[in-house]
Amino acid sequence: HILDKNGEKMSKSRGNVVNPWEMLDTFGADALRWYLYTASPYGQPRKFDPEQIGKTQQSFFSTLSNTYSFLVTYANIDGWTPGTATDDDTPGAEEPAELDRWVLSELNLVVARVTREMEAYNATEAGRAIDAFVEDLSNWYVRRSRRRFWKTRADADKLRAYHTLHTCLVTVARLMAPLAPFTAEALWQNLVRSWDSSAPESIHLASWPDARNELIDERLSADMRLVMRLVSLGRAARSRTGIKVRQPLAGVVIGTRTPEEGEAVERLSGQLLDELNVKSLRIAGSESELVEYDVKPNFATLRQRFAPAIGEIRAALGQMDPRAVAAAVRSGQSVEVAGRMLDPGDVLVTAKERSGFAVAQEAGYTAALDTTVTPDLADEGLARELVHRLQTMRKDAGFEIADRIVTYYEGDGDLGRVMQRHGAYIAGETLSRELVSGPPLDDAFAEEHRVDGRTVQLAVRRAD
Repeated sequence: HILDKNGEKMSKSRGNVVNPWEMLDTFGADALRWYLYTASPYGQPRKFDPEQIGKTQQSFFSTLSNTYSFLVTYANIDGWTPGTATDDDTPGAEEPAELDRWVLSELNLVVARVTREMEAYNATEAGRAIDAFVEDLSNWYVRRSRRRFWKTRADADKLRAYHTLHTCLVTVARLMAPLAPFTAEALWQNLVRSWDSSAPESIHLASWPDARNELIDERLSADMRLVMRLVSLGRAARSRTGIKVRQPLAGVVIGTRTPEEGEAVERLSGQLLDELNVKSLRIAGSESELVEYDVKPNFATLRQRFAPAIGEIRAALGQMDPRAVAAAVRSGQSVEVAGRMLDPGDVLVTAKERSGFAVAQEAGYTAALDTTVTPDLADEGLARELVHRLQTMRKDAGFEIADRIVTYYEGDGDLGRVMQRHGAYIAGETLSRELVSGPPLDDAFAEEHRVDGRTVQLAVRRAD
């Protein structure tokens, strides 16, 4: 049944009663529209699920809102407006950052795709393309660019980051306007009309965006997508070991399908190293560098042909180089063992992680993390954990993002050593003017923490 605004039945249909006004009041018009457009292609039956509207609201609209809030928060702190010059045209100006070139390439690719889908009346694929771009914009571009926005000095790189993110959000608003008109209008009024009175009064009076082909770099887009995939593999490997993401590791060894992909990963190594929190990267020449092999006789097949010599074959196979045996078997070659030629099916090959490494593999790609944590790496990990705790305390204490603070700490000798060695990093990340060893003043916000098995007293106070 479909009900009108007064709850009276308008028409009958099979299934449960759905009150559209309740859905609108609960989730909003745009979230409902977006769900109906993107959940399934037009004309295909689908069970209506209010819970999925809520998930749409959280996944797409909340992600978009958080990205918008990030830009506005830091722009207001810096007094930035879209009319601020970037010095891009000045002689000797540095090229735009790789992340900027990548996200603008992705943006123009999605403009071209959404245009094609909308011209074909395929709102489902158009909406899904916008959704995927917003996810990458938030969870890759913004996260990878945070330090650029945190800089205290508004240099050309920081200004480009502002311009790039602003361009992305305004373009997304124009693309989504037919599908989510109210959210798109709010973005337009706040990001465009608030500073440019000459712009169209409404986003629904603005022109449709054109894809700028000169900004599309499909190779860069593919290379960055590969790095994102390898980062996901590296995180999976780290997760299995239980080593925290904030704990730096010595290095990662990457296996790719082709040498060209290896070169691409090396070009974008800075993105991968920072995301995985590792110090070095090496491209493996072969899978055998990443895993160890265990080779054993396949008794089920050998008994039929070499029953009296199985013990001899097993002993001889145990003395052979397992990497060479594995390579032969995997390439379909026979292997000579104790003077007898064994077929590939006569040998069982099992790949396992090399000692001291955490390995994840998928579709021909491999990420192997060195899991050895040296004392220096442990100290750096503790420093990063302290930064995380202090950032949370800043928020809980009600401090503004730009507030300078004084940090107090008390703990064991490890804490004092880390504060001495990594004090500049901790102070810079938490906007601390001072790191004070000892009890805090009475007006400080103080907490006790357990960090890596030790008790730490931390306190923060807004600097005078």
